[in-house]
Amino acid sequence: MFSFHYEIFLALLLLTGLVIAFLTPLYLLWKIIAAIRKLLDETGRLNQNLSRLTETMAKTTAPATTATPDGPAAEAVPASAVEEATAMPPTPAPPAPVFPAAASLPPQGSALPPPLPPAGASRPHTEAAAQPPQPSPTPLTPPPPEPEQPLAPQTAPPAPERPPAPPRQAKPWEIAARRKLRQAWNWFLCGQADGPGTQPLEKLAATAWLLRAGVCVILFTVGFMLKMSIHQGWLAPSGRVALAFVTGAALLFWSLRLLNGAYRLMGQAILGLALATFYFGAFAATGMYHLIGPMLGFIIMVAITAAAGFMAVRFDSIAVAIIATVGGYATPILLETGSKNFPALFSYMFILGIGVLAVAAYRDWLPLNWLGLFFTYTLFIAAWHAHYVPADFPVLITSLALFFVQYSTVVFIHNVAQKKPSSTLEIMALLANAAIFTGCAHRLIATVTEDRLWFAPLTLSLAAFYVAHAFWFLRRKHHDRGLLLAFIGLSALFLTLTVPLVFAREWIGVTWSLLALLMLWLGQNLDSAFLRSAAWVLYTIVIVRLTGSDFPRTFAHSQAATDMAQFWRQFAERLVQFAAPLASLAAAARLASRPTPPGDLAIPPECDLKPRSLPLPFPPVAIAVVIAACLFFLYCNFETARTFGYLFPPFRLPALTIVWLLWGVIIFQVAARHPHPAWKTLLLVLIAAVVGKVLFWDFQSWSPNCHFRYAVFSWTECAMRLVDFGPLIAFLIALAILLRDREELLARIAAILWPALLFLYSTWEVNTMLLRLMPKVCAGGISVLWGAFAAAFIYRGLTTSQRPLRYLGLALFAIVVGKVFLYDLDRLGNVHRVFAFLLFGLLLMAGAFFYLKFWQSDRSEKID
Repeated sequence: MFSFHYEIFLALLLLTGLVIAFLTPLYLLWKIIAAIRKLLDETGRLNQNLSRLTETMAKTTAPATTATPDGPAAEAVPASAVEEATAMPPTPAPPAPVFPAAASLPPQGSALPPPLPPAGASRPHTEAAAQPPQPSPTPLTPPPPEPEQPLAPQTAPPAPERPPAPPRQAKPWEIAARRKLRQAWNWFLCGQADGPGTQPLEKLAATAWLLRAGVCVILFTVGFMLKMSIHQGWLAPSGRVALAFVTGAALLFWSLRLLNGAYRLMGQAILGLALATFYFGAFAATGMYHLIGPMLGFIIMVAITAAAGFMAVRFDSIAVAIIATVGGYATPILLETGSKNFPALFSYMFILGIGVLAVAAYRDWLPLNWLGLFFTYTLFIAAWHAHYVPADFPVLITSLALFFVQYSTVVFIHNVAQKKPSSTLEIMALLANAAIFTGCAHRLIATVTEDRLWFAPLTLSLAAFYVAHAFWFLRRKHHDRGLLLAFIGLSALFLTLTVPLVFAREWIGVTWSLLALLMLWLGQNLDSAFLRSAAWVLYTIVIVRLTGSDFPRTFAHSQAATDMAQFWRQFAERLVQFAAPLASLAAAARLASRPTPPGDLAIPPECDLKPRSLPLPFPPVAIAVVIAACLFFLYCNFETARTFGYLFPPFRLPALTIVWLLWGVIIFQVAARHPHPAWKTLLLVLIAAVVGKVLFWDFQSWSPNCHFRYAVFSWTECAMRLVDFGPLIAFLIALAILLRDREELLARIAAILWPALLFLYSTWEVNTMLLRLMPKVCAGGISVLWGAFAAAFIYRGLTTSQRPLRYLGLALFAIVVGKVFLYDLDRLGNVHRVFAFLLFGLLLMAGAFFYLKFWQSDRSEKID
């Protein structure tokens, strides 16, 4: 079939043996260390339990009591009381109390001390001590009361001990993976999945490995003999094929006789050898000597594969299945002819894969699945590199897709058929199969085209393939969390990889954002925390791409448009590139804020990720809205600067001011509907930013000087300054009026800022305009303007009872008076001087009138 020398195969086999010989001691050492750690943990846990038991017994033990000469003490008596009792002479017992003895007992468990004797009880002792004893008649004494039970001393209850943290519970797929690895190791070591049991390990290990070595040697011997017979011409092709089938039949009959006796292991080995011989004969008759047609050879190989799978399942022998698999895949290597015949080779491999698939449906033999996966892709890659030309692309890509579907199904067919949870090993095999197929298919497509658009059908097909698997699992109610999450994750991965293959880099963020919105919508309708998490992760990638790549590349390094048609085309592209992801993020926030609707295809909780709450000061939905708003604010600024910088450059700075003020209106509306201190702070920051921009950026761009005028006068710049200062002043006036009764701080700041900005703007603007149009009245015009401001300050200060504002007006009047007599008098003509002084005098009179009017009216009581 292709040039692949058996010496290389022997070297690979020897290398595999060396690796196994090196890894076996390491594995045993790892198992010993794990056992020691487990023993130490159990010992520590036992010591903790013994300590708790000892403390509990010490707390429940009764305290020791003091004995008296009359017998056991009824209650605990202090030592001092015992000494006093022994030092006193005996006295007659006091009369019995009238009330029952039980009434004098404190309740059980109370902390009260024993009852004290009456006050007169100590008097007989004193008299007896002072007088000698006299004989007296024997008194009638009542029967002694029943001894009282000793009361345990009251102790504080022990502090509750914090229970130890429960040990981590292993996941179902972890338990299944450990079980399968343990079974694989037992079979590898001694030929039995359940371990040696009561039989000696040495006997089982020696028997298993001697049989394996013998079968391998005989298998190679048969291959060498067939190869030698071909080169020497000993037998005709038909004779060689007949000899192979006769030898296989004899070995099969012999093995069936041994399978039910004490030599079961040897029977399994011979059965595997017989099956490999049948594979030799069928392949030689079809692919090498063409003694039979492809259809008949196909039927024979199908029969051999079916028989091998049936006997392996029937006799429950993984050894037979592995030997048959290894022999079947080794047939093209040992009997290669050097010629290229991709259809025959890949058909043969596909039939072997069907056999592996059929066996995997009945038996959970993980080594067989991995062997089939390894040999299939190894032979495919070897044949590809040996004989591939671009004309063979259809055959190879079709065969590769069939192999991928085969071993993607082999991975989980047993778990689905037997309703068992998958393990980590199945998920690893699923991921390995997808990775190998994707890499090989990508390299194959690259051999026939360099256009990356042709890679999109590959990733889209893989995404649809895994989506169909997930849909089938949900429809059949197969609750396998590992496989379901793997299917959903792989479909999302390949769908995400499709975007950079199909679209240009400008559209990657748009497509990813729409894909994230689709994932979030599916996660909401399927009630899948995994899909929702994947959607937010993809949104995070989109945000990072927008801020770190798209904004700098588009607005800082992009080429300027050469004509209007190109400019509007670039504008539309930028609008879609940035507005679509931000609109998608806003829609995602709205979608996430809604409750999850119930559905028939909802993912069961046991098959999904556990919901986790992030330590965030705000809900994730609110954070998504804020991020979308910030990015949209950045885009509005960049787009406004780019658009008006190309269409009408003088309007660029005023347009940015208008954009900021529109965002201020939006923040004000949101703060009115959702009162929160954060909105107030944000509005303050925005006002400070806008005022700072206008004063330190826009105002400085018109080159003002210390003579209260601009360096250059033009009607265009006058209009731009009006558009720049006018909306800002109007916005501050609106804030001062609307927030007067709600937010005193914001209203006061706005009320201070807008007159200051109006004074600044009007001073420079009027002075520049008078200097250009009426130079002779320039000095007097500024004095009149300042006088009008001073009168307005006084009027507002009187009507609102604001002393600083009145003092500001008076100070401004004083400045204007000084300016008029020290500066304006020499620079004005006679006529202009008369009009200027007349207007200024009227303003002064108006200020005095305001004081007289408001101080004599009813409002004077309110003026501080």
